[in-house]
Amino acid sequence: MTAQHPPKKRLIVALDVPTAAEALDLSRKASRLRPDNPRYAYSLDLLLSRAKEPAEALQVLQPIIQSNPNYREAIALYAEIMKHSRPQ
Repeated sequence: MTAQHPPKKRLIVALDVPTAAEALDLSRKASRLRPDNPRYAYSLDLLLSRAKEPAEALQVLQPIIQSNPNYREAIALYAEIMKHSRPQ
């Protein structure tokens, strides 16, 4: 019999945000208010990458990865943004 691990706990906040621009603004504020929590910056990066702002997303991701080198999701997002932002 293998040992079972408890599921990871994740904090999910549902906001009634009418526009992508407002969601981006709220995410920027959360990232500024809690710079010690890389999840806020990561969420901001997801929104930036979806908003076609790869330069800003990479700028936010670099310090996250430098201070959290085992943050796999951030590294994967960085690679994905780099892959899609290269000139064809």
